[in-house]
Amino acid sequence: MKKVMVFGTFDTLHRGHLYFLRNAAALGDTLVAVVARDKTVGELKGITPMHSYNDRVAHLLKTGIVKKALPSDEERGSWQVLQKERPQVICLGHDQDRMGDNLRSWLERQSDYSPEIQILPPYKRNVYSSTAERKRRSILFYALLVLSMTIMALSWVSGKIVSEEAPFPVLIFWRFLFSLLPFLPFPPHRDRLSLTPKAAGYTLLSALFLLFYNVFFFTGLSIGMAGKGGVIVTTLNPLITTAVIILAGRRKPEKSMVLGLALGFIGGVVLLEPQLAGGVLFRRDSAFFLAAAGCWSLMTVFSGKAQEHINLKKYNFYLYLFAAFGSLIMALPYGPFRLSGFTGSFWINILFLSFFVSSLATSLYFRAAAKIGPPKASAFTFLIPLLALLLSWIILGETPRLLTIGGAVLSLTALYLINKKAPRREYEQNT
Repeated sequence: MKKVMVFGTFDTLHRGHLYFLRNAAALGDTLVAVVARDKTVGELKGITPMHSYNDRVAHLLKTGIVKKALPSDEERGSWQVLQKERPQVICLGHDQDRMGDNLRSWLERQSDYSPEIQILPPYKRNVYSSTAERKRRSILFYALLVLSMTIMALSWVSGKIVSEEAPFPVLIFWRFLFSLLPFLPFPPHRDRLSLTPKAAGYTLLSALFLLFYNVFFFTGLSIGMAGKGGVIVTTLNPLITTAVIILAGRRKPEKSMVLGLALGFIGGVVLLEPQLAGGVLFRRDSAFFLAAAGCWSLMTVFSGKAQEHINLKKYNFYLYLFAAFGSLIMALPYGPFRLSGFTGSFWINILFLSFFVSSLATSLYFRAAAKIGPPKASAFTFLIPLLALLLSWIILGETPRLLTIGGAVLSLTALYLINKKAPRREYEQNT
């Protein structure tokens, strides 16, 4: 029986793959596919495959063309799979030149094994190829990132609208209550709900700062401009977080980071619109937005500590549970359950802030970041302050101030300097 072997990732099978597999199968009696492991794909291409190894194998076998699928070698270049299977024919794709060179070099050192190597032609290369498919997927994920950033920016417009309809403790309670629902454990189980003392402590601190963030968020919006708040909080938050991490000794600052922090400090001062008259250093709305940025930064730090002891889903469940309980205590004097007093606009905006912002936008962001890489994805967070300014101008009629625009430019430049040499990582922009 003449055995033919092919190598590849085979992620999202397209006509080009099928054309290649059929041509390879025609050269023998049985076709064996060596499928790249998920880890190998990440090392070679710097991306996460759309489908897991098991799913890719299942898709290949389902075609009926491939009779057997095997994982690629743990150690690249060892060719252990060839030594074990010893196919008579090895088929390579038109773009597997590097693999072909390594394979031929290895075969020259083998005295008892000399398979036939066939280079198969492509099928409509510009349309059906892994590169073309990756480009199409990248466009999709870029679109998802823009959608995610737009939703996050709209949270400032939505928050401004709803802040005028009810006292902020009531707003916060309903936002946290609805945000909790997607993370409820079903069915409840003691092991799923258990918390270590450290996990409980860090999660409780995270919830406390999240609660105060929302207090300052809605209070600032009730007296200030949504666009301005969106710029101040979303640009100063990562700057404050970076400064806290450096002061805590968890990260050694680089020159570009120090310059970025200095520039960010200047941008922050401009954004806060300092005034010396009347014995008040900052405008009231600026002070609340600054406090919101500080609370979110501290929440981010404690969130990282909590997730060293607890998985993300359980962390989110307890975060919103603790925050909802704390906000309920604050809201009780205002009658949070007098539902007849709430308008349709109130519920629409609360649901938007809870589900679309807290759940959907964040999920879209991390989904896209996993596929195109955190560095590229994180660059899209720079859209949030700009979109917040634009959308508040279009929807609320808030004309951006020159100081806000100038401060935004300085702060965004600072964020670029801080992150341009940073290691690959994911971070969540606040909303």
